[in-house]
Amino acid sequence: MHHALCGVIAPLLERGFTEDCYACRVGMGTHRAAARARDLVRRNAWACKLDIRRYFDSVPHDRLLELLLPMFREKEVRRVIEMTVRQPVPGLPDGRGLPIGNLTSQWFANFYLSGLDHFAKEGMGAPGYIRYMDDIVLFADGKAEIWRLHDGVCEWVERERGLEIKGERTVVAPVTEGLAFLGLRIFPGGWRFQRTRLVRTRRKFRLRERQYLAGEIGGARLAMCAAAAEGGVRWYGFRGILQSLGVEGSEGFWAGGEGADSGSNRVKRGGSWNNTASNCRSAYRNNNDPSNRNNNIGFRLVSTMRPKGQAGSHPPSPAPRSGGDEQARLRAAGSPAA
Repeated sequence: MHHALCGVIAPLLERGFTEDCYACRVGMGTHRAAARARDLVRRNAWACKLDIRRYFDSVPHDRLLELLLPMFREKEVRRVIEMTVRQPVPGLPDGRGLPIGNLTSQWFANFYLSGLDHFAKEGMGAPGYIRYMDDIVLFADGKAEIWRLHDGVCEWVERERGLEIKGERTVVAPVTEGLAFLGLRIFPGGWRFQRTRLVRTRRKFRLRERQYLAGEIGGARLAMCAAAAEGGVRWYGFRGILQSLGVEGSEGFWAGGEGADSGSNRVKRGGSWNNTASNCRSAYRNNNDPSNRNNNIGFRLVSTMRPKGQAGSHPPSPAPRSGGDEQARLRAAGSPAA
């Protein structure tokens, strides 16, 4: 029901959003929000980061419906919207809160603060503004100007939406100190992961690796998780993090195209050449030659590390290599290079 309702309400709600709203929208998302923040950090001298206290738990149903229902004419649609909004949330007082996780809650919560987007840019003339759900960032060239914007936003949020800004989490500082936003610390000259996000990423990598070796997840699941995480890290250009995780990236990493002859697409999905278990390959590696079956780098999705509980014997591990001399010896002997 939630997805069906969103299919009806999303086109109308989308019309009221500005280009400064990045959450839960097609074509937006965290990457575009981070890129926009980096651009504004380079253009302005001061930034103000605001966060709403317990946002999803605090949205008042009456005020939300007062703004939402006039947008729809069909009685049945209005009835379903009201029923969905007024659904009680365990642990919260009646008349407040949206259940986190529901797709409709994401749209309702995003819509509820869309008026702030217009007020900040059109009403107060903020030189720079970004909102990712309830994470709000203001930009200005001077200290007095950034505090004027801060006071105006706090007053509007409390008066118009009945919400409260987390005073203890508010940060007003020069952009040269770095803007903490979406798990990044963004500077005029670049960005880096916040330490908490970096630690979380590494722990997740290691957890998936241990689960695979214990037979709790399959190779396809491990490869999928690794590829997703690698894509996120690589987008920001953090190649040192890839190496620390055992994913040794290089230019043209997937340059070989797709298919068995290129050494790319099947492996990324955790497959094997010829669909044979003994041909299981590393999902992340330096060598794209399908004849190579060494467990040299990455998550080592190879036949020599068969998960517990699976039948079959392990093939012998490859002999240690000694660099170029070993490669030349193998070629002279007519054996495929490792």
